[in-house]
Amino acid sequence: MNELYDSIEYLFRSGGYSMAGLAVLSIALYSSLWRTRAFVFSIQNLDSPIRRLEKTQRSPSEVRQLFRAYIRKRLRFSKVLIVSAPLLGLLGTVMGMLDTFDALSHERAADTTTSVAGGISMALITTQAGLMISLPALFLTEWIRQSSKRCEKQLYLRSEENA
Repeated sequence: MNELYDSIEYLFRSGGYSMAGLAVLSIALYSSLWRTRAFVFSIQNLDSPIRRLEKTQRSPSEVRQLFRAYIRKRLRFSKVLIVSAPLLGLLGTVMGMLDTFDALSHERAADTTTSVAGGISMALITTQAGLMISLPALFLTEWIRQSSKRCEKQLYLRSEENA
């Protein structure tokens, strides 16, 4: 556990200020995807969603529309965060390169190599972190979208059976 903590601490120290933004973005993104997937999973596993619908006084088509609207809203939010992660990583890259150029212009020859390496390291770490956050989330979003389509089809078929 200490190794994991040390690795995370190293990433935050090496990645600069944009790593905090990436951490917050990552938590928001994956918690949103988790809640959306849990919602779809709960609908798929209902014994008889149509019987439960009868208690709510809503028509099956109205429920399907509400379901579709909710999923679209959640996935739209997730897609915005997915696109934002690499951009925030790119911001860290720019900050790292600015540190590198600043080091080249102000440091003495002996300290220049260390300062340049630190700036380049910051640039690469934030780019990598942004991509590592967004790529798995992109695949997870597509999986949730496909699952929700199957769930919507299941709701439609069950409503037709009971009609």
